[in-house]
Amino acid sequence: MANAFLARASEVGRLVDSFPRWLLKKAGRAGRKPRLRSEDLRRIERGLKRGPQALGYETNLWTSSRVAHLIEHECGVKYDPSQAWRILRQLGWSCQRPTGRALERDETKIQQWKKDRWPELRRSHRGRLVWEFVREQRGRIWLEFLPAYAPELNPVEYLWSHWKQHELPNFCPKSVGELSHYARKALRRMRRRPTLVMAFWEQAELFPL
Repeated sequence: MANAFLARASEVGRLVDSFPRWLLKKAGRAGRKPRLRSEDLRRIERGLKRGPQALGYETNLWTSSRVAHLIEHECGVKYDPSQAWRILRQLGWSCQRPTGRALERDETKIQQWKKDRWPELRRSHRGRLVWEFVREQRGRIWLEFLPAYAPELNPVEYLWSHWKQHELPNFCPKSVGELSHYARKALRRMRRRPTLVMAFWEQAELFPL
């Protein structure tokens, strides 16, 4: 049986030798060839760093349709906006939620308040005289005004954001009463999670100092 196998193997060898060489070329890459070359990707990344305003847009915010426009403008290759994010992921870019901040903000004043005023408030709130004063007010609240246009310094802003996006997502109440019921219920759940409440202070960069 071994001799028969060797004979057949030699016949196969002679048969292969008789084939034209062009039929025996190595198969190419399977699937569709990439539409963008490496130099195209570098060109796209440079365009991303320049910002969408360089393409004539009014705001400096990238969207999927704007990225598709950039790819077509830079490389002449048309992508559907839903596919443009695949190119961004290939370049190491990710989707980020923009942070809205007022143009009227005084950054110097905000940083000064965090550096000087907030540590003073933290220390005074722990003092014996302060607690005595609070007790004398019988539930009244002492208000401390934050710098203008700086909601990120207020921990409660992060609480409201978590409340809306995580505790009550896609909630469609049938009435104001139903909304009030579930909103208060969600707040009670959050109140039982001290680590979550502390995280809002940490997001405001007010604790720890």
